[in-house]
Amino acid sequence: MSARPSSQRRPGDFPDLRAVAYVAGRGWWAILLAAVAFAVLAEAAGSRGEVRYEATTGVLIGPMLGDPAQVRAAEARVPTYAQLATSRRVVWAARARLRLRESVDALLPAVTARSEGAGRLLTITAQATTAAGAARLANAIAAVLGPAVLGARRSVVGEFHQVDPAVAPRGPIASHQRVLTAFAAVAGALACLALLLVIEYFRGRIITGQELAEVTRAPLLATLRTGSAAAGYDVLAARIGLAGEGTPMRTILVAGDGVTDVADRLADAVEDAAQPVVRVTLAPRATPDAVRSAIEAARDRRIVIDAPAPDRFPAGLTCAGSADATILVARQGRSSRESVAQSSTNLRQAGGMLLGVALLVKRGRVRAGTARLAATAHPSRAAEGSPEPA
Repeated sequence: MSARPSSQRRPGDFPDLRAVAYVAGRGWWAILLAAVAFAVLAEAAGSRGEVRYEATTGVLIGPMLGDPAQVRAAEARVPTYAQLATSRRVVWAARARLRLRESVDALLPAVTARSEGAGRLLTITAQATTAAGAARLANAIAAVLGPAVLGARRSVVGEFHQVDPAVAPRGPIASHQRVLTAFAAVAGALACLALLLVIEYFRGRIITGQELAEVTRAPLLATLRTGSAAAGYDVLAARIGLAGEGTPMRTILVAGDGVTDVADRLADAVEDAAQPVVRVTLAPRATPDAVRSAIEAARDRRIVIDAPAPDRFPAGLTCAGSADATILVARQGRSSRESVAQSSTNLRQAGGMLLGVALLVKRGRVRAGTARLAATAHPSRAAEGSPEPA
């Protein structure tokens, strides 16, 4: 990640694994739809392909019974017959026998022949668009091989013996359609994820706490959650207390996006029995006099003030110089990098002490071992001193 503004970020600076996980979790439905769509398209494209069937027959070369010398001689002839079975002459004779419309050139790739080891068995395999057609072609090759090669009927009868006629197969040749469909689904999911990452990059939104800290050039104090699974506010309160070097900071300004709930929960975290906390909510255009009046009215108490984003409204800037510490809050996936960077600059220029930043993530479950704070509000405290613009 880089500390440069979004307009100056290099492509390699974004995203990191946390950003990828966030984008994938946010757009899981789009990724799922893309995977299903790609799988359906692959299945439809594969179903248009020609279905092929395959049948096999076996031919024994040489005499059924004979002396060892004749058997060895027959074994030596098997490779030659395997080559001849796939020759143009033999395939042409099988085509004429079956009266097929396909040309010899189209039939040649559909016929194969091989010898099994050192034996005398010649295996002929044929493919066709129908199961019966594959069986007929294999048997036709076996039938015409002898006459096409030897010619004399008596020689053919003693040399070639079809011992295992081809039968129509039960199903087509096993294809890799399911594997291709699975690959297409994965490719669709990855393509959608890549598109979402590109969109998220150009949207320029804050996703990770590290990115927020780098954009604002301020330390990340805490990652906060809202709702029933609220967490991180005790950590934020502790970081604020440590920054005061043992002296509690009297006025804390919480500025940015989604700060009202953050300020309420932070006030709960920093409040103690000896020194209650006053909550002040600044109107977007609160005047300096109204801010000073609210602070003076609670001079003996600690004050937690919330104000909208300082790059869009002046309320936070008005209060920044009077606050002992300022916390800038950004919402994950909502606050833009440009807005957050401008807010931090504005706060510093206004003389505010930007203690750090906090990332407000959407509601979620708290991991085991994470302290959960009470979300009980104090109506009397929240209602005190909320200045309006003059």
